[in-house]
Amino acid sequence: MEHAHKIKFHFGFFLIIIASFFLNFGQDLLLSYAIIILHELAHVFAAGLLGIKLKQIELLPFGVTARFKTEEFRPRDEIIFSMAGPFLNLCLFALALYFKNNFLIIINACLFITNSLPIIPLDGGRVVRSILTIRWGVVKAYNFTKMLSKIFIAIFVIVAVAILFFNINISLLIIAGFLVVNFLHECKNDSFRLLKNGILSEVKIKKEPLRTEVITVAPNFMVNKVLKLFDKNNFYNVQVVDEGEIMDTLTETQIVEKLKSEGIRMRF
Repeated sequence: MEHAHKIKFHFGFFLIIIASFFLNFGQDLLLSYAIIILHELAHVFAAGLLGIKLKQIELLPFGVTARFKTEEFRPRDEIIFSMAGPFLNLCLFALALYFKNNFLIIINACLFITNSLPIIPLDGGRVVRSILTIRWGVVKAYNFTKMLSKIFIAIFVIVAVAILFFNINISLLIIAGFLVVNFLHECKNDSFRLLKNGILSEVKIKKEPLRTEVITVAPNFMVNKVLKLFDKNNFYNVQVVDEGEIMDTLTETQIVEKLKSEGIRMRF
């Protein structure tokens, strides 16, 4: 019974299924849903291997989404988690080629290519963001991935409009709309995630011992520039030094608390 509560059906899901049978494409739609569910289950399986527990799977009118009991992913874990879905589609694509099933070839190719695009919150965008987080820190990685997402969304929209102009097919335009809506939703949560996912030191310390890194800045230095150096793999102390003397020392926990009250434009 516990597993039954983890599966939720959106009412629109049933409407789409019923309508599809009346319009004579019910079988293709069910098969597409099956592939999408397998894609999502690949993420669930990867999360389980990483020790992340499933909270709920919801079947939506145009897709499937999995929610987990924690949204805290270390960058390396998120790379593994995000690659699991596209990797499964690549395997299914190879099988479809072997058995010469054109429908499965097309659906898995589309899912693999679309989800591999470096657009947040697609799998490809999450992989890029996680790799850059390891190399550059949280803030710079978010900003670069956001810019990259805008570029690829713009290209996708232009291609979709061009195809619509030469061939009356709105499927790519619908996908483009989906990407835009989800990207904007992701951007709204960026400020919160920069704090929650990147520099919640209490969560990091509870998980495992961490190496402490010291960052030295001058008085009135912008805090958001220092945040670019933070990542999930270390605990940070920031020393404010003026003319060779340490004027103040702040832990990343104290910086987070100050950011909540003073805002991202805060200075040391």
